[in-house]
Amino acid sequence: MEDWEVYKISVEGDNLTLNGLMIWEHEWEYLGIKPFKAPHPAHPNQLHKYKAWYIKLDGKKVVFAASELSNMLWGICIPKTAT
Repeated sequence: MEDWEVYKISVEGDNLTLNGLMIWEHEWEYLGIKPFKAPHPAHPNQLHKYKAWYIKLDGKKVVFAASELSNMLWGICIPKTAT
């Protein structure tokens, strides 16, 4: 988790945009790195497994990690170097 930071809690299908790409409108590709555990942003005692993904489209690439915290509610992390 030291390379990632919590970005947002997102309802599946909302207008979450990273680097100009709306993540729910594109297919995610698995980044192939080991998943990591991180606390729920609103409930730090709950740990969730995040997998890293990327979307590449029209010369733009976005890397993020996601975990479904509850039904259709996702925790989204971004690489710390992205801020």
